[in-house]
Amino acid sequence: MAFKREFFDSEVIRELKNEWCDDCTLTRIAKRRGSIAFVFSAIPLNIYDEKNLILWSKRQIITVRKYSPRGFYGFLIISFFLTLFLVLFILTMNLIFLSPYILWFLKNVNRGFRTGYALIPSFFSLLSIFFAFFLSFLILREKYIFWRGVRYKV
Repeated sequence: MAFKREFFDSEVIRELKNEWCDDCTLTRIAKRRGSIAFVFSAIPLNIYDEKNLILWSKRQIITVRKYSPRGFYGFLIISFFLTLFLVLFILTMNLIFLSPYILWFLKNVNRGFRTGYALIPSFFSLLSIFFAFFLSFLILREKYIFWRGVRYKV
């Protein structure tokens, strides 16, 4: 996510202090204030060359597990059902089991239309569900993260 500095006013800070999921809170506030879109021309303020997707992803998942166990286990439950729907679709070829994926994809395509970059990010957002679901089980007992070459105990 990327936000303009002005976005973080006292109202946003106050709401963030009272919520368990900053991503959800920031998404809700951004929707209330306007719209959300994929933007590829933004320049990150904190530039660090993250070359290892697995280490980066593990750090993100461990952070959620540590600071938002309810969100982490909620993600596992939702991802389990999405995986189950995919298996049921493969076994039955009943398109109803693809409906959550279609709706997810269309939601993300709609967000990306304003920038012209909608299809590829929307497609990969579907794949990331399974990637994060699988990785979540690998990190259930991990107590360390690596960030910028330093090992931290969580």
